[in-house]
Amino acid sequence: MDTTEQYLFHALKLDSTNYGTWYYLGLLYFHGRKDQAASLPYFLKASRMEKPSAQVYLYLGAVHHNASNFVEAEKYYKLGLSVDPYHDLCAIYLAGIYMQTERREVARNCC
Repeated sequence: MDTTEQYLFHALKLDSTNYGTWYYLGLLYFHGRKDQAASLPYFLKASRMEKPSAQVYLYLGAVHHNASNFVEAEKYYKLGLSVDPYHDLCAIYLAGIYMQTERREVARNCC
């Protein structure tokens, strides 16, 4: 366990309701450790906080998208767009899901 991870887990002991701590733990595993499966529970916990951001839904969608779980990925990208209708990456990746699942007309008109 590195210093960043130690600080984040210590922060959770102090306040387990902090959205940012859960989100940053997800980022640590997603980007830092390159372990998307391990990032999933942290992003899920952040998404259940009072006001999740579109960004957490983007990462949840990306984890599922990269695992070829297109139904779940689509759900999370749409949730991201419901929080922020102008979130470009959620829109782009959602269109990508539509293309990958042979829904080209939906992709053209979705975002």
